[in-house]
Amino acid sequence: MSSGQITRQGIIDALAARDHFPWEVIEGCLSHPDECVPIFLLLLEREARGLEISPSEGRACFFATHLLAALRVTDALAPLTAILCNSPDRANLLFGDAIGDSIPMALMGLCAGKADALWDRVAAPGADWVVREAYLRAWTHEALQERVPPDLMIERLRGFPSKIAPEPDSYLWAAWMTAIADLGLSELKPLVESLFQTGHIARDPFGYLPVDQAAFSEDLAEAALLRQQGTITLASWAQQKGYRPFAPKETEFRHAARHIMALGNSTRQQHPYPAPLLRVAEPDEDFTT
Repeated sequence: MSSGQITRQGIIDALAARDHFPWEVIEGCLSHPDECVPIFLLLLEREARGLEISPSEGRACFFATHLLAALRVTDALAPLTAILCNSPDRANLLFGDAIGDSIPMALMGLCAGKADALWDRVAAPGADWVVREAYLRAWTHEALQERVPPDLMIERLRGFPSKIAPEPDSYLWAAWMTAIADLGLSELKPLVESLFQTGHIARDPFGYLPVDQAAFSEDLAEAALLRQQGTITLASWAQQKGYRPFAPKETEFRHAARHIMALGNSTRQQHPYPAPLLRVAEPDEDFTT
């Protein structure tokens, strides 16, 4: 793909399509980043600042963001963060359920070495819980990559109940417990158990907990064992659970795209970013044991 083959508007229109998967254009953008990255960065910047963009430009933001992440364009982190944290309704319109799915992987591709900035977003009270969970998963990835000092890692997670202090029935507790479990931090298990006893993590009005305690214990035990075997072993296991940056592969773009378009049976394969095992309790399930 070259500037003589496709125009800026042609790229935008292709990425805005919702009736077919535009892999040919995506592949061309991956192969010619110098021609496409400025287009995508400007698009995200305009969206982040609330400046006027066309409907097709708005629809193109989904693939533009994933392309910037796949290309590791770290300059995209700031405008993406502004969109996700400052405009929840708009973020949901642009990314839909991908905020809890492929967007954490996109953040992992944009934020290497920026663990503190990620934690600041986790602690931001105004952001939607699913956005904060996405940043917590990206922060956990940084910790698994040993880019968070061990003492600071434990300090952050130990201080979560008092410094971030979600509401007792908040699903953000599940994200916190997932981080502890996936990092294999057995030393924090007594803290988790005490929070259930004191009511800091509580049942919702229908009597159900926001987290699965049994899955927490199982994941924690598995990760703690792997942690003893070495960080390389733990990191490999974590990658299988979705702690990896969004990759420039057709399969990953297709799976991400299932949140915005109908792509047939191919979208029903297992997603490369597995959902955390600490899931929300269903009305017919009892997670008290």
